[in-house]
This record gives sequence, structure tokens and C-alpha cells, in this order.
Amino acid sequence: MLGLLNRSTRLRALSPFHRGAASTLLTDFGARGLSALTVVVLIRFLSVSDYAFVVVFWAVGQFVGSAATGGLRMLYVRTEAERVSRGSSTTQLPFATVLAGGMVLIAALAVGGLVVTTLAGIGTARQRLELIGLCVAFSMGQAMVDLTTYHYQAHLAFVKGGLVNVARSAMLLIAALTTAVLLTSSGVITAAAIAGASIIAGSIAAGRIIASMRNQVRVRGARLGIGAESIWLTVYSLVATGFATVDVFIVAIILNTTDIATFGAAQRYYAIALGAAPALGSVLRVRTAQADILDSADTQVAVLRTWIMRGTAPTFVLLLFLGLVAQPVIPLIDQGRYPTSVPVFQILLVGVFAYYLTLPAVNLLMAQGRYRALAIAFGAAFALNAIGDFVVGPTIGVIGIAIIATVVLVGLSGLVARMALSPKLVSERAEQLVLSIQHAAPQVNAKVGDT
Repeated sequence: MLGLLNRSTRLRALSPFHRGAASTLLTDFGARGLSALTVVVLIRFLSVSDYAFVVVFWAVGQFVGSAATGGLRMLYVRTEAERVSRGSSTTQLPFATVLAGGMVLIAALAVGGLVVTTLAGIGTARQRLELIGLCVAFSMGQAMVDLTTYHYQAHLAFVKGGLVNVARSAMLLIAALTTAVLLTSSGVITAAAIAGASIIAGSIAAGRIIASMRNQVRVRGARLGIGAESIWLTVYSLVATGFATVDVFIVAIILNTTDIATFGAAQRYYAIALGAAPALGSVLRVRTAQADILDSADTQVAVLRTWIMRGTAPTFVLLLFLGLVAQPVIPLIDQGRYPTSVPVFQILLVGVFAYYLTLPAVNLLMAQGRYRALAIAFGAAFALNAIGDFVVGPTIGVIGIAIIATVVLVGLSGLVARMALSPKLVSERAEQLVLSIQHAAPQVNAKVGDT
């Protein structure tokens, strides 16, 4: 009977995450659907050169926003989720503090990018300022929306977090429709409209959180949330984002405009195939920050093993279906303008399979406090991917770059999973808990003896 009661208690404890996964998947698919429509609009109504500019703008904007603020966001959501899980009333990392820190990091990264491109002589001064300015605006809006979403998720308000993403995607679609279809076919003007929509969406979303938390004050010594823990998380976020976007940049460097547009289109379809990953990842981020997982190495191992066993078959069937339907469907979308995007997308699906199967591994390593190991693993993958692209790209083209990206992603996924399943799997928090119990035990026994 006690066993049944304990099992019932565990199920009730997990039910918010089951509901959260369902609601986040639903809203995320809605946001992805709107993003897919945005891609279709851009492909159909922009010229190859204008669409290539938007591809680079989008890639750089996403890279800057994710790389600069990803570490702070992850630290915030894990700190806030653990605080809520343990029932603490003390906010260690205020929302406004992390938001301000993220804006500072984006600005710093933008200044660094401007200096590097100027020294390298890339483009004219106007072109550099134009592209970097648009990317900074887009990434700041994206960072504000993402942090707002993480805040809601940490408080188990998954529906609210998902709706914020849907609203942002709707605003970006409206901006694309207004400029690319109704007003002009210019890539720069379209990018400016998308960047403006991103800023508006982010300001509204983050402003509501700040207004509701006016009594929060910055923790003394927090310094915009930038500290020892966030440094390795920021490094990890930087190299992980670079790993995800480096292919587009290398294609832009070594291949032609058509190849940029082709690979950009394939990556948009690739993002659709990964549509469930952000939703699942957001729930896993919060779930692995709960006290029962933080304090138990055995539970952490069981989470990953169960995920792999249950997810292999359905993931394989779904991705196989996507690979088969890509052949007739993609030419209908792009009107046959980018035929090579079909095999590129099909190759990238192999990496998607490995990524889905090992999705909890990164979050489990964070639960163990192994931020440096994560940063090193993703940094090595980034370097291997970039070197491989430069080796095979000039001769094999975008097909070769897709193969390199897939091989490296599969290897990285296996490595991260192996690290999470390591027999040395003991979280720092669990070790501290055990040490505190061992330290307290003699004192308790002495008091009992005195009594």
C-alpha cells in the first residue's frame, strides 16, 4: 500500500511536467508553423540575392542573441526553477538583473563583431553598420522574449511561455508579409521590419514581467548575473550556438549566392524537423532543476535511459516519413528554385534523430554542474565542424557540408549521452548534501547521548 501511495505521489508530482510538455509542444508547433509561413513568404517573394541577405541576417541575429545571453538565461531558469521547487521565497537572480546583463553582452558582442569586420575589410562601413545594427535589434528582441519564456517555464506556467513565442512569431510573419509582399522586395527593408517586430515583441513581453516584479532588487554582488557559474554557461552557449550556425557562415564565405540560399532553405526545413526539440528541451530544463533529480544520481541516469528506450522507434518512424515526403513537397514550396535543398535536408535528418534521442543529456550534465565539460565538448565539435566544412565545401559543396554537420552532430550526441551515463555520475549538489548529513550526524548523536 505504501508503495502504491509513493507511486501515486510521484505521478502527481510529474503531472505538471506532462501537461507542460503537451502545452509547450502545442504552442511551439504553432510558433513553428508561423515561422514556416514566414520562410515560405520570404522564399516566394524575395529574389535569390535578397533572400540570401535575409538568411545571413537571421543567422547572425540568432547567433548573437543565443550566444551572448544563452548562459545567463540557462542560469536564471535553473536557479529560479530550483527555488520554486524547494519552496524558497528568496530570489537569488532577479529577472531585470539578468535582462540587463543580457543586453550588455549583446552590445559587447556587436562591438567586437564590428571591430573584427572592420579590420578584416569585410564590406563597406555602411554595410557593416547596417547588418550589425539590424542583427543587434533582432537579437535583443529575441533575447527578451526568450528570457520571458524561461521565466514562465520556471514557474511551471508553460502555456503562458508558449503563447509569448506564438505572439512573437505572428509579429515576425506580419512584418515579412507587409514588406516582402505588399511594400517592397528589398532584403534590407524586410530585415529591418523583422528586427523592429522582434524588438516590439520583446519589449512588451519583458515589460510585463518587470512591471509585475517591481519589488525585486538586484542581489548585492550579482553584477548583472555575470559570475563564476554563468561564465562557463556563456562559453557553452557561445560554442553551442556557433556549432548550430557555423555552416551557414562558411557557405557564405566559400560558396556562391545560390548555395547560400539553398543551404538556408534546407536549414529552415531542418528547423521544422527540430520543431519539438525546443518545447521538450524547455520542459527538461525545468524538470532536471527539481530537487528530486538534483539530489539523486540514480534518478538522473534512469531519466536518460528511459528516454532513449521509449523514443527510438517513434522518432525513427517520424523522421523517415519527413525524409520521404520532402522529395515531392519541397519543390512545391520553392517552385523548384533550390533542388539541392532536398538531399541536404534528408542528410541533416540523420543528425536530428541522434539529437532527439539524447535530448535530456545536456540538461542532466547541467544538473551535475558539469558546465566546463559541456563547453569543451561543444567547442571541440564546433572546431571539427568548421574544419571539415572548409575541407569538403570547395569540392563537394553544400552536400559535403551537410554530411560533415551530420557526422559531427551524431558524434557529439553520443559523447554527451555517454558523459551523462558515466558511472561517476554524482551531482555536486548531491555530494554537498551527503557531506552535510555526515557532518551533522556526529553532532546529532552527541546531543542524543547528552539527552
